[in-house]
Formats: sequence, C-alpha cells, structure tokens
Amino acid sequence: MVVSRHATLQISGWPAILLGLWLCLMGAAPAHPATIEVEAGTRVLNITSLTTYWIDPQGKMTAADVAARAATLPFQPSRAFQAHTLDGGAVWQRIDLGPLPPNSRWTLQVNFNGVDHVSLHHQDRQGQWHSQLAGDHVAAADWPVRDRQPAFRLAQADTPQVYWLRIRSHPIPVSAQLLIYSDQEFDLFYARTGRKSAHPLVIIPGGPGAASIALYRGFRRRAAAEGLDVIMVEHRGVGMSRHDDSGADLPPEAL
Repeated sequence: MVVSRHATLQISGWPAILLGLWLCLMGAAPAHPATIEVEAGTRVLNITSLTTYWIDPQGKMTAADVAARAATLPFQPSRAFQAHTLDGGAVWQRIDLGPLPPNSRWTLQVNFNGVDHVSLHHQDRQGQWHSQLAGDHVAAADWPVRDRQPAFRLAQADTPQVYWLRIRSHPIPVSAQLLIYSDQEFDLFYARTGRKSAHPLVIIPGGPGAASIALYRGFRRRAAAEGLDVIMVEHRGVGMSRHDDSGADLPPEAL
C-alpha cells in the first residue's frame, strides 16, 4: 500500500461552480467587527485595528444612510497605519463599543493632523441621531472637545453602542489613529502662604520641568511678610503633582 504525502481534491461540474460562487460571496461579505470591551482602569486604548471601514466614493451618504445599509456595504477590517486616498469621497469607520466603565468621562481622539472634516454619529435608544463635528474646516470654538486633535465625547451607556466616524480630507491621504481615553481627574498640588484673603495672588512658575514649591519657599516667605496671600501651583507631572492619589506616577497622557 502506497500512501501519498500530498492529496489533491478535484471537484468538477456543478459542485465546482457552486463552490466558486460560495467563495466569491464569502469574500464579498461585509466584515462584522467584534464589540470593543473597555476594561475598568483603562486610561488609553488604541482601537484603530478593532474597527471596520468603508469608503463612500461621492462622500454624500449620511450616518443614517450608512447605518441602514451597513449589512450590504463592503466594510473591511481596518489596519493600523492604513492610508486612504479619498479624492472627494469620505471614509466611514464603524466602532462597536461595549458598555463603558462608569465614574469617568470617555473620549474618542482622531489622531491625525490636518484633516478637513471629522464627525462622530450615534443613535440613542429612542432612535434619535446625535452628531459631533471637528476638523480644520470647523471653528475650534465649535469642537466638542478642546484638544490639539479632533476628539469627541462618548455616551455613557450601560449597553453596547455603535458609533459611525466619518472623515473627509483632500488631498492628503488619511491615516488616522483612533484612541479612546478616560478623562480621569488628577489633583494639582499647591502651597498657600500668608493670611488668607478674598483676593489671593496666584503664581504659576515657569516650566514645566522643575518642581517649584521648594525652590520658591523663600520668595513666598517674603511675600507673606509683605501681607500678601500667595498661592503657588505645582505643574502637573513634576514635584508634588507628579503622582495620583494612590502614589503612582501619572500616565504620559495626563501631562
């Protein structure tokens, strides 16, 4: 008995045709992203490769249009550092988020410089659409979050939520990194010297880089001797403001 090391399965006729059609349909089926779970204690999460995308060639579809036709649109898995040349179109990215941990405000940041228009859309339980706009062609005063990059507030929901991110820019290809971060608050340390008054003198030393509270102890003493109520703030990330309440170093994104 001879056993071949390589076996070839041959299919001919209608079975081969049906198999080919099935493979083509499977290849054209839109990608369905898994729900992104954000764990408690997360400070920053890169979700770029956890989303799916589709390019609207004309750039005219609304979020409601895309959501209604999502099952038939050819959404594909996103990849990190993937560039999209839009040529007047718009790229839509679908973000499926699980319930976000409570007690923090959560933000989605679109990390890309020079993008013309960015908008984030979601539908609430009543079916009402909510939209936020940012980008270089939107006045900074109208951005939902004052940041160096377009950023959007995420709804604090106890059920999964689907977001639709639309990016439109020309002529630079778009390669946006998507980050979710929590707006966990960190206290700043300050020293107050002299008799308290209704109008204290607040001093913010130059920097950052050097702790200021200890360096200016003599200055505060002389100011107090002159009758001034002095408050001096320690820069976040240095001196007495470099730790959180548990004593751990602040994360880089908090600086």
